Amino acid sequence: AVAKIPGQLADRFAGKKALAKDSKAAVLLQSKYDVAAWMDYESFMNMAFDAAGGLPDGDPLAALTKDMAKDMEYTIAVRFEPGSIDMDMISYTDSELYKGLSKGGLDKSLLKLVPNNAILAGAEAINMKPLRDIMIKQLLPLLKNGEAAEMTQEIENMMGLTIEDVLTIPKGDFLAVFDGLEMGGDLGVMPQFLLGMTIDNKANFNKLLNNPAIQGFLPSLNAFGMQIAQNENAFFICSQNHGPAVNGGQAQNPASPRHQKMLSGDMGGYIQIDAVRALIQKLGEGEEEAQRIAQILGKLDEASFTGTMGDNEQGMLAKLTFKDKKANGLKQLVDLSMQIASMAGELDASFPGEEAQEAIEIAPVEGAREDK
Repeated sequence: AVAKIPGQLADRFAGKKALAKDSKAAVLLQSKYDVAAWMDYESFMNMAFDAAGGLPDGDPLAALTKDMAKDMEYTIAVRFEPGSIDMDMISYTDSELYKGLSKGGLDKSLLKLVPNNAILAGAEAINMKPLRDIMIKQLLPLLKNGEAAEMTQEIENMMGLTIEDVLTIPKGDFLAVFDGLEMGGDLGVMPQFLLGMTIDNKANFNKLLNNPAIQGFLPSLNAFGMQIAQNENAFFICSQNHGPAVNGGQAQNPASPRHQKMLSGDMGGYIQIDAVRALIQKLGEGEEEAQRIAQILGKLDEASFTGTMGDNEQGMLAKLTFKDKKANGLKQLVDLSMQIASMAGELDASFPGEEAQEAIEIAPVEGAREDK
């Protein structure tokens, strides 16, 4: 198969076997873009397998890998817009493994807990039933019957539940929030964060939570300013500043409607660059490098993404926005890169821990002939 590649490429460049007008690549090339790419992922993986000597017969992991790549194609389109850089990524597939994964959006009770001052927030809502089926039918046999069987059994004994039981616990809504660092505590700095997930099988969850091994671990969380919390349908690990919001069902100053909308679908997230700048300035107070980095970041506004999980199509839109809403995104990116390069040169940037090497002098060889 590898020997055929030069000929296949020659056909493509010569215009032979042209793409069908209704193919995913043709659709991509007819869309609005500044930079675009398309890949037949199944063909790429088949080529990789052939180059490696083919798939091992009877190997369930290899079979799963092949099934996951079935009829899969990827397209990427980048657009440089006024004030932003937008990137669309779409995967197309006919594999049954990806059907029914969309849950229809994040649980609204989780959205209310995201504070307006979040530096970073991310969420995913996934239908756990098809995901459990994939893991139980495809992955668990590898753990329970292969080389990891003994370790898997030990883990199940420690938890007091089988892995199948554990998989029934999550309902499919997951939330992560990071909103800063507080100085002090045993670590010197205390992260301010919230991790949450909705619970489906409460009986198995309570059994896991009340396991002596888990209970013995919980006091150590308190020592680092962390705690566990629950409401009617979700479980949280968070810093103490998020406790009142979990107990009351809503953050004191909730995230804006625009940010909540980003998190409300199948997947989404954002980083507020001004909040990152403020954190860098706080941690690097009095340090020139930190203040220069914060100054450069001041040109950026936000980085965000939203994604969908359809039966035959999964997509993600990633976006980087600038404070200047009029200048082209590519121009602003180039200017920003040049500023970073200039700063690195001025500060003589080097990798952490790298020591300057002393110059090596080469002494002349005694008796060597001198050219006249």
